Amino acid sequence: MKKAFTLLLFLISIPYSYSQHYYVSVCEDCYGSIEIGGIVSTISGIDGNSVNAGFYAGYYQFKPISDNFSFRSGVSYNNIGTKVTDYDTPLVIHAIDVPLSLHYILKEKYQFFAGGEIGTNIFGKLPTRNDIPTNTSSDSFTFRENFKTVDGSFFVGAGLIFIEHIDVNLKFNVGLTNISNSNFENYKKNWVTLSAGYTFR
Repeated sequence: MKKAFTLLLFLISIPYSYSQHYYVSVCEDCYGSIEIGGIVSTISGIDGNSVNAGFYAGYYQFKPISDNFSFRSGVSYNNIGTKVTDYDTPLVIHAIDVPLSLHYILKEKYQFFAGGEIGTNIFGKLPTRNDIPTNTSSDSFTFRENFKTVDGSFFVGAGLIFIEHIDVNLKFNVGLTNISNSNFENYKKNWVTLSAGYTFR
């Protein structure tokens, strides 16, 4: 949890060095955005799995290609997992993802987007039962032995732009690759993100 909190602080602290008038960008016409929200996720392929709630934060940069279309890239932290039947705590994955998407803005009020996302499952926690003692250190090693470090997903989403800088977005990610190291299992991350964003338009 301490590692996840440190990563979250790092991600959120990046955009505060920017402002609407002094935004530093790798290209003259690019602009950035920050998003914070919640996640509802599950991992398909695990017997007895059900949805689990998590946290999300991201920092992005838009590159306009026309009046209505733009490319978006960035980095995000995703707290993904699933509850498992007969266990008291859920499976939790702390992921740092790199998404790339195409955005379409309609009438300066609605936005629609789709793209791909490379995920890095940097660390996590296996589900536990209260009646069975666990070792936090060995549990972390066991997680890395059982799950792949990199995976991929596809996403689509839509958002509502309330005012020039504030928007709310709903995004659906569908896992494309198996995150299990076992050849006999096929685990895929799937999640829905609801977030509020501030865009330096």
